[in-house]
Amino acid sequence: MTKYYVDSCIWLNFLNKEQNKVQGLPVWKLTEEFLRQCDDKIITSKFVVKEIADKVKDQRMMLRLERYISTKWTKEEIFPLAKEMESKEKYMLSFYDCIHLCIAIKENYVLITRDERLLTIAKKYIEAIKPEEIIY
Repeated sequence: MTKYYVDSCIWLNFLNKEQNKVQGLPVWKLTEEFLRQCDDKIITSKFVVKEIADKVKDQRMMLRLERYISTKWTKEEIFPLAKEMESKEKYMLSFYDCIHLCIAIKENYVLITRDERLLTIAKKYIEAIKPEEIIY
């Protein structure tokens, strides 16, 4: 079964109810529909939680992530891989993006993001798409 690793930007779109539009709909609504349709296939990590914790306006919303968190990877395991990826990609991605990409590669997950740079680089390694590409 395909699993979807959801990047931090997608969670921020949803949790902060961001209004910028894609295909005429607010991105948070598209993300909500993606979560509804793919609920049992969604994975995220504690690294996503750490990355977005201080960016979520209503901290109670962070509880919505808990059910999707896989705690399989420790920083001792993933940081060296992320540092290697960061160097390989000539520091074009943030360290957190490198972490997310490495987890998706190692677990053979589809990476879900709206970050254009991350999408472009990730596609060299794995399947990477925007959530609206799944629901439409």
